[in-house]
Amino acid sequence: MPNTKPKYLVSADFDVKPEIPKDCEWISENNDWEFTNNNYIVTEEKYLSWCEFSSSLAVNFLILRGYKEIYIAGVDLIEDGKPLFHYDGILNKECTDTFRCKKEKEYINNLAQLYNISIFNLNPACDWLKVADLGILK
Repeated sequence: MPNTKPKYLVSADFDVKPEIPKDCEWISENNDWEFTNNNYIVTEEKYLSWCEFSSSLAVNFLILRGYKEIYIAGVDLIEDGKPLFHYDGILNKECTDTFRCKKEKEYINNLAQLYNISIFNLNPACDWLKVADLGILK
C-alpha cells in the first residue's frame, strides 16, 4: 500500500522559492499562511507563530495537524556562534548565538508542554530534547 500521508514543506523564508516536491504542500506566507514571530503561541489554521528559526514553526504546524509525537532531524540548535546552512543550502550569515538558540529551544519546549506532546531529536549529541534512535542514522 502506498504512503498516503500528506507531505509538507514548512518555511518561514518569504523571499525564497524552493523547489517543491511533487504532492507536497508548501506551508509559507507565499501560500496564504500568516506567521507571527513573537513570544505568543498561536496555532490556528492558516495562522501560526514561531520564534527565532523555522524549526518552531514546523513543530507548531505539526501540532496543528494533530501529531502527539514529533521527531526532528537537523534541528540541533548548537550554540557555537557559527553561521548555519538553511534547508536549501544557503548560508545564514547570522550566527547561532546563545540568545537565539536558547529562545528557540525554550519556545519549542513550551509548545510541547502547552499541547502535551513529545518531541524527540535524532541527533545523539542533542542536550535539550530526548533523543530517539530510529535506526536510520549511522
